[in-house]
Amino acid sequence: MRDNDFSQTTKDAIGKSAMYVCSNPDCLKFTGYAEEKGRPRAIAEAAHVLPNGKKGPRSNEMPEFADIELWSAANGIWLCTTCHPKVDNAPSWYPAQMLFDWKKGHEDIIRRLAGLDLEAALLELREHKRYHHETRELLSFLDDRRALYEGMDYEFPPRVLQSVTLMRERVIRTRAMVSADSKVAIALEGMQTVINTFLREIGHRVDLDVLACDSADPVWLRFKKQVEDFRTAMRIIIAHLADGSGYIVKHVY
Repeated sequence: MRDNDFSQTTKDAIGKSAMYVCSNPDCLKFTGYAEEKGRPRAIAEAAHVLPNGKKGPRSNEMPEFADIELWSAANGIWLCTTCHPKVDNAPSWYPAQMLFDWKKGHEDIIRRLAGLDLEAALLELREHKRYHHETRELLSFLDDRRALYEGMDYEFPPRVLQSVTLMRERVIRTRAMVSADSKVAIALEGMQTVINTFLREIGHRVDLDVLACDSADPVWLRFKKQVEDFRTAMRIIIAHLADGSGYIVKHVY
């Protein structure tokens, strides 16, 4: 056994904290079972977030988490035998912070399941998985909106209006799919407020079909400032949703 391998006690603690459910929010597979002779088994493993040696998946991130003891439960996440190799074989897609966020989010939902009957617990898990999926779908959609990142010299006001209108429709649709008292719904409400404010401030007095980039035109400068304020407000909410869902935003920065 290498110095930073998990002890059996630590493995048991990681599994129990996850209630033997895979911590990947896109999976949530039940992994515990008993053999015919009654011995407990699991189709999952206590996986290292940071590697237990100098080399390994996410080893380049170790300096960022120097305060975490590699052999401790804090560095472990419960993953099924499908998800474990997947996250280790593509560490750039599954960075350490994402896995730590998975672990925290999973343990939070597991604590909320305490005292619920089986049907209610399964519904709660299903909703958790659904929130994660819907959030990632929305972030992927927003990440592709040029109105959130294109340089203003190359931006066209009619396209901005069209793009923001599509964002509004998508946010409204996503809000209808999640629980009204969830953290995701609260963030979406804030996003919808930002979008509505932007659309209201543009007003109907400016003809966006003829407005063009012109640093000497006060109408253009006002529109440019409105877009910049809109982007700033949206980026804050997008960053919050991305941190919670583990989605890596590529274009919106």
